[in-house]
This record gives sequence, structure tokens and C-alpha cells, in this order.
Amino acid sequence: MWSEILETMIEQGVIPKGVNSRLLRLIGLGALNWVATWFDPSGTHSLDAIGDLIWQIAIDGVISKSVQR
Repeated sequence: MWSEILETMIEQGVIPKGVNSRLLRLIGLGALNWVATWFDPSGTHSLDAIGDLIWQIAIDGVISKSVQR
């Protein structure tokens, strides 16, 4: 599913064509899967804060600047 989504985003210019979609998928899913390992519900970071940071990293590092709002 993620492969198709990322390829569509590349085709539509949301993600620049030079980005390796396979590596992006593996790195992204790997990072998200590790959250379950270290997340502490009573810790200083909420799931919303973690999600916001992950989204910000994606926007700043991968999403085409012409698509950002």
C-alpha cells in the first residue's frame, strides 16, 4: 500500500522525482515502528506531538517545496 502511495506522490510531483521511494518507505515505516518500542504514555511526549514531529520532518525533508502550504 505504501509503495503505491509514495509512487503516486512522486508521479504527481508532491515528492521530487529524485527521491528513492523504496528507501523512503523503509526508513519511514522503520521510524514509525520504533515509536512503539520507546513510547511512554506517561512520558513527556504525547502521541500527537510525536506525530506532528514526524509529519514536519516529512514536509521539510521530502515534500516538494512547491506543494507545501
